[in-house]
Amino acid sequence: MPQRTIEKFLGGLNVSQHPTQIADDACQRLENMEVRPTNIGNNLTYFALTSRFSYQRLHTDSLSMIPYNLVEFVVRGIGSTVYASGVGGSINDASFAGAYTGTLINATYVVSIDATNAAGTPETFKWTVNGVAGASGVVINGTAQTLNFGLTIDFATTGSTTKHVVNDAWSVNVSPNGTKYLVVGGYSTFSSDFKVRYLEDGKTTTTLISSQGAGTLANSSICSFMLFNQNLYYTDGQLAWRRWNGVNDVASGFTTVTKYGILHKNKAFYLWDVTNNRPNRIWSSNTGDPETVPAANNYNIGDYSDGLVIGVEDGERIILIKEKSLWCFYLAPTFSDSQILSGALFKGSISPLGIVSDKSFGTFLYGTQGMLSVAGLSAQPTLLQIYNQLRGFQNSRAALMVNEDQLLISTLSSSGQAYNNRIYTLDLLDEDNPRVFQWNANLNLFCQNRGLLTFGNKLKAIEYAGGTIAYIVELDAVASTAEASIDCIAQTKDFMMFSKDHEPLVQTVNHVIVNFNAPNTVKDLVVDVMADGVSVASASYTPTVTGFNKRIFYFQPHIARGYRISYKFTHTQVATNATRFAIYGFSDDFNLELRPDQT
Repeated sequence: MPQRTIEKFLGGLNVSQHPTQIADDACQRLENMEVRPTNIGNNLTYFALTSRFSYQRLHTDSLSMIPYNLVEFVVRGIGSTVYASGVGGSINDASFAGAYTGTLINATYVVSIDATNAAGTPETFKWTVNGVAGASGVVINGTAQTLNFGLTIDFATTGSTTKHVVNDAWSVNVSPNGTKYLVVGGYSTFSSDFKVRYLEDGKTTTTLISSQGAGTLANSSICSFMLFNQNLYYTDGQLAWRRWNGVNDVASGFTTVTKYGILHKNKAFYLWDVTNNRPNRIWSSNTGDPETVPAANNYNIGDYSDGLVIGVEDGERIILIKEKSLWCFYLAPTFSDSQILSGALFKGSISPLGIVSDKSFGTFLYGTQGMLSVAGLSAQPTLLQIYNQLRGFQNSRAALMVNEDQLLISTLSSSGQAYNNRIYTLDLLDEDNPRVFQWNANLNLFCQNRGLLTFGNKLKAIEYAGGTIAYIVELDAVASTAEASIDCIAQTKDFMMFSKDHEPLVQTVNHVIVNFNAPNTVKDLVVDVMADGVSVASASYTPTVTGFNKRIFYFQPHIARGYRISYKFTHTQVATNATRFAIYGFSDDFNLELRPDQT
């Protein structure tokens, strides 16, 4: 009786070849499993095909929007000074400074003149924090005067004569330096506006930063974030850019409406000029000042009908991704001397969030033709194992992210197609034989800068399954309010056997031996014999011990038979089990028979 043994079941998913042609250790169907280090008996660790971990919702309130981008942001601490004059007041000469060392988030300090004394005596002020009195009758002395927790106020005009009026007031919002937020932006179908909300590190509810264009906006399917000078700039591509520093949200000084932005060589580059109807135009700011953009600092990139999608900062150049072509921009000391090189052309279009660049692994694009890998000025198809799976899912919601040595690919689609919840992960370390795995999870997009500084210091994403119910989540979690269980499926290749005359033989399966890791003693491992694409026999086993198990599954050969034989392994992982289900390997025992017309 012949036998097959697959000692390491590590080949990943391959749906680009016929199931009979893929590698022996690969799968024709693979859901919610990936290769991870897995412990056996607390003393040996193997790489094994293992259940993925779950994801954890980080807040209890829904975002109440269709989310289009997520970014992690660390605030600088002190916002801008706001002046409110008293009756007859006209001198706005005070400013806040210092390094705030308190613990209050977005605390509001108000300093107001409480006495304008007779000539020859200084004026005095009082101050409050969040409406609570701090001190009064403080003499203005012409220096930076400390309020508390390192916050100071400095009056520029002081002396023996009255300079202000009573109730002249200055206010500022402050947060501790290093306060960390996750910020998400999107469109609200209820109020027809563009919303931006934040979730403070460790908190359980989100807070509104801004609501723009209430009742007047259509859904642009865009939220662009740009981090610059400890500020977060954002737009929906219909309204001018705004700036948030963690305490104040104000309009940017750059008023031209553009769709996308990128930081390069301490300059802000703005892409797709909406105000002037130039989809192929870029603007460049002054060095260190993203809000001052000289009128001469613009370039039209290629054809007008081929709109810019996004730019990728790539050392000495910007890779400019248009809907149907790739370009490179080389910035010169004098903007007009900068160089533009034309690169690859491609059919279809590219998703704005379906672009990711990593110094170690390169730049990837996701569009209607599937995955493209950028090298120099060319863009080549990649991920042949799932090439057909990725085609046709391009839209503004498709997203990519690099997580350690994996590329994560979200294919969630809403452009005339049914929503789907497939996330593909690609191991990037083996360039010659990259392994692909598939998660079934409602993850719509990934954090623009990964989000590793907040909560559990793991990759952040958005959970979204349509409508406006959406959550910021953290991956690789055991505790889960989003998933009770995870259905794990691994189906082997189709094994075939042939006679000396190269005729296919009938295989009759006697038994299958599976080495696996059991996370509990409740959920079964089910093994199906798939003959010529159909399940013809099934057996299950409920482990009596957790950890390593070796089990023989017996079948009736006169039923478990066919020309093409594969095995489907199914297990339901309890999401909150710290131990994960894993398959180490398997072997089978079978007989061979000639076809009836060969006997």
